[in-house]
Amino acid sequence: MKRQSGMLMHISSLYGDYSIGTFGKNAFEFIDLLVDCGFSVWQVLPFTVTDEYNSPYKSFSAFGGNPYFIDPEILFEKGKLKKEAGKTDVHLPNKFKLIKKVPENQLYVLDENNKVRYFETPSELIKYFADFRLGVYEDRKTRLLKVLNERLTSNSDMCRFIELIITNKLKINNRPKAEIKVDMKSHKLPESLIGTPISKLTKEEYEALLKENEDIKREIEYITKTTIEEMYLNDLKNLRKEFVTEFPSDSNDTDKVKREKKVNVKTEEKEVKAPVKRKRRTKAEMEADRKKAEKQNKKKK
Repeated sequence: MKRQSGMLMHISSLYGDYSIGTFGKNAFEFIDLLVDCGFSVWQVLPFTVTDEYNSPYKSFSAFGGNPYFIDPEILFEKGKLKKEAGKTDVHLPNKFKLIKKVPENQLYVLDENNKVRYFETPSELIKYFADFRLGVYEDRKTRLLKVLNERLTSNSDMCRFIELIITNKLKINNRPKAEIKVDMKSHKLPESLIGTPISKLTKEEYEALLKENEDIKREIEYITKTTIEEMYLNDLKNLRKEFVTEFPSDSNDTDKVKREKKVNVKTEEKEVKAPVKRKRRTKAEMEADRKKAEKQNKKKK
């Protein structure tokens, strides 16, 4: 029996830009590394969906793979879906089996806690999903405002620090660090600014930070005034716009129906408003009608 060496490491432990490792570029690079190191075996954990404790050994299905291992860069590589769909006019969601009609009495789904939940009607399911997404946007809005406010505070501290240096109200050259810390504390500035490179302590940097702060304030004001419902709708509109741009021949049938309805309405309006075209009369016909009218007038007299 030939002796072999290998390594035990799950796919999720690979380096990745999307929280965990995937079957993407990094997986191929890791295999090359194993070969270069002389290993011939790579042992992994089950690829199934994990349970609520993220354990692959207690999955809900023995056949369903974990979707988190799919590499988005490979799946959504620009132009790849068009190539796979072919040149024919085909509906991509149907071709790739992304849409499946489920009987209304079988609305069993996994919720955000990986628990099976039953909904009596599709509208109830949609409402639950929308409410869940709005909760996500609430957290997103809170995080965005927190990050922007922290950035604004950091920039403001740097602006005050540079201003003090430029106006010679604070000196850091040829002074003991302990004395500088005392001065920083009196100006209510973080001590971490002491190590700022001298190239950053310029008037140009000061003015650039002031301008950036104005942009941050406007962004904070915009996000504060924007409701989570508006954020959700804006993202849906942008997503739809990108989809139609990327797959113009595969736009939703409802759009096509709407366009056809608009065309039909315009056509009907034109038909109603269009004047009735009358046949042009000849001079002989007009003369005959005149003589006929004269005879009728004579008889009446």
